[in-house]
Amino acid sequence: MRDGIIAFLAGAIVAGSLVALVMARPAADGDSLRKLAEAQAELLRQQAQLDRRLAAFEQQLSRQPLPETLAGQSPAAAPASPPARPTPEQRLATQTGSAVVERAIASGIWTRHDAAEFSAADDMDGETRLELRRQIAVAINEDQLKVEPGAEFRW
Repeated sequence: MRDGIIAFLAGAIVAGSLVALVMARPAADGDSLRKLAEAQAELLRQQAQLDRRLAAFEQQLSRQPLPETLAGQSPAAAPASPPARPTPEQRLATQTGSAVVERAIASGIWTRHDAAEFSAADDMDGETRLELRRQIAVAINEDQLKVEPGAEFRW
């Protein structure tokens, strides 16, 4: 079905281009008028074909029941799991990463040492790391933090 619709659209584009090409030149002879009539006939044929396919598709859909989420019912909620408690290593990494970001923003410069220290705090959980990255990006965008040459971000 999808391939048929794609083929129709491709044909419609070609036919439309042909109509535009024929219309771009004045119809001075019978050959140009014939080409225009052929292009219009092809467009009408393809439109009728698309209408038939669309009607068949709609009829097929009307026979299938809607999934629960589409029928106005909310999906069943997944059972909530308790949040994982951070490990001592994760807490230390979070403290280190936060301290690096706070110190860098306070000083106004992100140094090679800051980048290395932040990268070394790799035990941080993903949400904390994302939040600290966001703080760095905001500070850079607001010209509160300059990046020292060579202090690439090793997140």
